[in-house]
Amino acid sequence: MTDDLATISSAADFRKLGPAPFNQTIRISQAATWWQGHLYVGGGRGPVNQRGAASDGPADLGAEIMRLDPATGAWQAAYHSPVGPDGVARDRSVRGFAPFQGTSDTAPALYAAVGSMSGQVQILRSEDGSAFADCGPPALGLGDADIAAVRCLFAHEGWLYTTPIGLNKARGWADDNITDLAVVLRTRDPAGGDWQIISPPSFDDPANDSINELCLFGGRLYAATYNRTSGFQLWRSGDLSDEAPAWVKILDKGAWRGMTNPMPTAMKVFDNALYIGTGVQRQPGQGLDAHGPFAPELLRVHPDDSWDLIAGQPRLTAQGLKTPLTGMGPGFDDPFVQAFWRLEVHDGALFVGGSDWRFWPTYLGRPVRPRTDVSPVHLEWLREMTAEWQGHYGMWKTTDGMHFATITTEGLGRSETQFGIRGLISTPHGLVALPAAKRGGSGGGVELWLGGGKKD
Repeated sequence: MTDDLATISSAADFRKLGPAPFNQTIRISQAATWWQGHLYVGGGRGPVNQRGAASDGPADLGAEIMRLDPATGAWQAAYHSPVGPDGVARDRSVRGFAPFQGTSDTAPALYAAVGSMSGQVQILRSEDGSAFADCGPPALGLGDADIAAVRCLFAHEGWLYTTPIGLNKARGWADDNITDLAVVLRTRDPAGGDWQIISPPSFDDPANDSINELCLFGGRLYAATYNRTSGFQLWRSGDLSDEAPAWVKILDKGAWRGMTNPMPTAMKVFDNALYIGTGVQRQPGQGLDAHGPFAPELLRVHPDDSWDLIAGQPRLTAQGLKTPLTGMGPGFDDPFVQAFWRLEVHDGALFVGGSDWRFWPTYLGRPVRPRTDVSPVHLEWLREMTAEWQGHYGMWKTTDGMHFATITTEGLGRSETQFGIRGLISTPHGLVALPAAKRGGSGGGVELWLGGGKKD
């Protein structure tokens, strides 16, 4: 606990920060960090459309990094995507930050990974945080590999770790969480592009579309796969000092909930346990997106590989009957929670940020694809509940992993343009929440909220 920070108990304990000066296409922050006394916020825009063109604003505007000095409240632009000879921005979104000192560095630097609009992922590097530049070859030095972005980026004992994500050469509507290279990579020198693969491709299961989350817990890596066929898997590495660490499967088949638990959306270590939030990838009226809505679960894995269902659906599993320890079902009993999208530890508590299905109600069906799997009464209830949506999304908090207090179920500021918390960053000045917006706008669409700031 930090004595000089105010306790966060409700949405009223958050205040909106001055907007970061993002360009008008920026609608989401998929990466933010605190480094050397400043807050760094990466901005991202929507994808190119199926014809390969930018669809939500000027094509020459792309990913950006903004830096906030909390002492003055002043923002500084630290990075703008370069523009290619075709007039289209190279970078779509910033996907990760990591303080790291590679073998080519004379001092610790701040690394960032930027996903590409139509090409390959690029690693950036900054020595002082005021400006970022390309570092090493694109696609992590893997030649013409179709690596549009990465999902994770963090450092541990002289290595920088990441996992590829996305496709650009075979872009479709559901490709942001799919990859041709579902592996864990690491390097001691990002500038040299010498990334090494340290996990079996797709963990020897072609249905593993990607490694969607990667987290360090107890000196081991935990890799969680996206699997639309039978549900996500969780794998634990062996000794990371080995050149080729062994891997052991800890959870299978979406923790035995099946395909309605296809995706791990967030992982965080809290109180000597690994917490996992789940969700369903949004696809425009396809797959599970055309049914449901299906609310997410919250799980907890212990160092001995045993696990708990914190909130979710009771069921028989390979480890016997699991019932939710909190007594709450999926979505903390809210069927319209779409994902437990972010987890963060702040001031001695675990915070859970959610997103809401109703911002994109594909589950209502369409004239060309009506819902026939639910009763007319149930469908009318779905319509009524959807009509009530006014920018809702949830945030919860626990100090013991068993009892969760609701911070809000109506969002921060209740804006109809915001639909979920994509970023949660603990800083010495409070907890920063970064909701995602459906679209950009003047100054970008990313809101920044500071909770539990320093006491007066």
